[in-house]
Amino acid sequence: MYGGFFQGVRDAVSLVVPRHAESDEAIGPTDFEAVARRTDLWLSPSTVREYRESDMRFLTEPQRSRLTAAVEAFLAVAESVEPESPADREQIEAALPHYLTIVNTLWPVMADPEAIEVARRLGQLVLPEIVHALRYELGLDWTNDPMIVVAVIVTKEPFKKAEWERIRSIETTVGGSLKGSGRFVLNKLRLLSEERAIAAGTYP
Repeated sequence: MYGGFFQGVRDAVSLVVPRHAESDEAIGPTDFEAVARRTDLWLSPSTVREYRESDMRFLTEPQRSRLTAAVEAFLAVAESVEPESPADREQIEAALPHYLTIVNTLWPVMADPEAIEVARRLGQLVLPEIVHALRYELGLDWTNDPMIVVAVIVTKEPFKKAEWERIRSIETTVGGSLKGSGRFVLNKLRLLSEERAIAAGTYP
């Protein structure tokens, strides 16, 4: 389940970082590595047990691929640890890079409860075939009022009327799913090829 995966990662973070200090202001991803080396409490299959790549549609395609690979590698190490025994140093060192990839990828969301809620709502939507994914960003509009910008990533240029209707339908659904968030919702259309170019740093 979507919420279960986030909760598993957050619970594992809270075992490393005291609950009252669990924020991006108190400790950042860079500091987290040094703290995580001191314990093996995060090294458990339950940390990532409920991960589903299809729930991570708010991430870019490279981010999702990187996260999935990290989760699989982490789980392989975590399942090799005897349940009633502490992990040895070799297991900790083998799992830590993958764990850090997971935490670093999700940190912007985990540090913001509102971002988690937006990701949860968007992750529940059923997307038409032409829509590859949804990306979102929380911010302010030109009058400093809170807004959510949702990028609808499409696999190709929608030439057919039926394709446009599916896209408009999902844009309407996005607005409905975020109703009551207290933020103005702005949808924008982006081609998957453009998204990949942006991720690669080659977008003009």
